[in-house]
Order: sequence, then structure tokens, then C-alpha cells
Amino acid sequence: MALGRAVGAFAEGAVRGLEARSRLDDAEQRRALAEKQAKRDETRFAWESADQEEKARRRELLKEAEVAYAAADKFLEEGDAEQPQAVATPAAAQPGMAQPAPRPAAIAAPGMPPADAAPAAPQAPRSNPFLTGAEKFRDPQGAMDKYYSMKESALRKLYTARGEYDKAEAVPEQMRKLRESKWSEKVGATLAAMAGNAPGARDAFAGVYHMVNDGYELDPKSGTFDPEKGWVGLERVNAEGKREKFDLSPQSAAVMAMKYKDPSEVVKFLFDRADKAKAQANDERRTGADERRARASEVEAGAKAGYYNTRSRVEGEQAKGSDIKAKVEALTKFFPNAGKELDIKDLVGKTPEEKAALKDSYAGDRVGLAAATRFSALNPSLDPRVIAGLSKQFATSKKLDGLKTDEETGRQYVTFGGVKVYTN
Repeated sequence: MALGRAVGAFAEGAVRGLEARSRLDDAEQRRALAEKQAKRDETRFAWESADQEEKARRRELLKEAEVAYAAADKFLEEGDAEQPQAVATPAAAQPGMAQPAPRPAAIAAPGMPPADAAPAAPQAPRSNPFLTGAEKFRDPQGAMDKYYSMKESALRKLYTARGEYDKAEAVPEQMRKLRESKWSEKVGATLAAMAGNAPGARDAFAGVYHMVNDGYELDPKSGTFDPEKGWVGLERVNAEGKREKFDLSPQSAAVMAMKYKDPSEVVKFLFDRADKAKAQANDERRTGADERRARASEVEAGAKAGYYNTRSRVEGEQAKGSDIKAKVEALTKFFPNAGKELDIKDLVGKTPEEKAALKDSYAGDRVGLAAATRFSALNPSLDPRVIAGLSKQFATSKKLDGLKTDEETGRQYVTFGGVKVYTN
């Protein structure tokens, strides 16, 4: 009895010890889970805090960009304090040229952003919209250099605030090209010449148009000048020879000059155009890829059905003996992935191009074996290697080239490897 009680007490103590240990383990697990959760919360809080700081920084940078834009425009408007604020007339503009209104309703020339849209920073109207504003300075070239530098800084801040860092990095090079070509001076003088129908105006306008790569070139021989309407029937031509007509009134020329003398507007236009071209190319690629996948799925589905139907029929035709079944098995060896499903493990570590090639390989084998089974049934005496070769070609191109009709039998066939292969 004493031994039994001792054993019972020992067992009870062992059970209590195990329960205590279990409770301790549970507590340690809960504590470990709580620590992990706290770390996750801390990390999430840090991310959220960093995100809020980044948004605040971008908002502040956007305000700085707006101030910088306004400062650049104000710099040209004020000029040298000691310099008389005389307004010159561009050499290209002719005496008696119609003076356009500061901002008419719209710009006529296509391909450029609407000129009646509000610019990033409003500019005070000047007495002659075709002048740059630097003419008021004792050192006009130095003034334009400074103006371009101020606009460059403002535009970089704008794109950085938007998170478009690649554009922010590309701004200096674009501004440098425009400044070296004296863009602002040229566009103002050229549009003044167009507004006044000065000699050589169209050639000069074609040269300025070429400087802004919008995919078109201006035909310098197109259009006629109407004293009331300005230029009518100007044409621009793209690389494919497509022509588009547009008109350019003196008022529209003035609006265009006021907007595009600002180099930052030109840079934004070029960037926006590049974005649209890229988006269109991506849409076309996606559309093409969707169509190819749809066609491939349709072909594969039909091929699968044809393969299983044909194989079932062949295997069921016992009267033809085991020879046809042997051919089917022989053909299967040429398409090892036809009856398999692609394992996700096979895609691990591969590039997108390698994954696509592997998927195409599996799909190609299924289509190829289905075609081979059909060709074999239609051409029972042909060498399986010929059947397999033609079927692989069909699986790749999804079509049979050189399809002809046998005059004696009326059946369609193709010639592959010098051998006639019936297809129906």
C-alpha cells in the first residue's frame, strides 16, 4: 500500500510539473508573440511616419516650386531698376502688323497643349507678347541665362515634389538644349514674323517647329496668308506621310508665343508627349498580348479536344490492331510535356522571359501532339518523324503553309520534307 501511495504521489507530482511547464511554455509563447506584434507595430508606425514626412516634404517642395516659378517670371517683368523700360519691336515683325489680344480663346496649331490653359505661374501681360522680356536689361543674354536657371530649378522641384525623379534628373539637359538654341528668342521672333507675314516666316516657323519633337514636321510650302485670318491651311507631316492641316491667326500666334517662350512649358510638353507615347505603346503591347493569348488558348483548347477525341477513337478501333497505338506512343515521345501540367516549382528562380518560354513549351507540346495524332490517323503509312516535324512546325506558327488540294482525291495536303501529308 505504501508503495502504491508513493507511486500515486509521484505520478500526481509529475502531472502537476508537466502542467506548470505547459503554462510556462504558453506564457513564453504569448510573450514572444507579443514582442513580435510590438515590433511589427513599431515597424508599421515607422513606415507610416516616414510616409507622412515624405508627403509633407513634397507639399513643401511643391510650394517652393510655385514660389520659384513666380520669382522667375517676376525677374523678367521687373528688369534692371536703372534701365528704362522701353519695349522693342522684333525685327521679324513687319510695320503695321496686327497687334493681337493678350489671350484669345484658343490656339489653332495642333500637337501643342492648349494655349488658353493657365500656365504654372501667371505672367503679367507685356506690351509686346513676342518679346522675351530680357530686352529691358542692360545684359539681355545674361538675364535670359539667369531666367533659364531659375526656371530649371523650379521645374526640378516640381517633378521631385510629384515623385517623378527621372524627369527631375532630365530637366537640366533639356533646358540646356533650349538655351543653347536660343529657343525663347527664336520662338518669339518667328511667331511675330508669322503674325505679320514677314518674308521667310514659314521657313523660320518650320525650323522652330522642328526643334520641338512632336512627331511632325511643318511643310514650309503649305498654307496661304489672309490679311484678316492670318495663315490658313498650314500642314504638318509625320514620318508615315500623314498630313494634318491647321490655321494660325495673329492672335493665336501671340498666345503661342506668350506660352512657349517659357522654356519650362516646352520641357513639360515634351515629357507629357513622351508619357503618352509610352502609355500608347504599353496599351498596344497589352492588347496584342491579350489577343495572342486568346488565340493560343482557343487553338490549345481545340487541339486538346481533338487530341483526346482522336486518341480515344484510335485506341477504340481494335480492328486496326496495335500498330496505330504504337504510333501514338511513338509520337508522344516527340512531345514530352503534352500530358503534363506545369509545376510552379519549375518557375522558381527564372526570369520573366524564361518563364514565358517554358509555358510556351508546354502549350506547344500539347498543340503539337494533338496535331500529330490527327495527321497520323489521316496518313497511317507515313514515318512518325515526318508527322512529328510537321506537327512541331504547326504548333509554332499555328497555321499550315502551302496548303493545296489533291486533284485526284479532292483532299487537302501540304508538302513537308518532300512528302505529301494529308490534312483532311
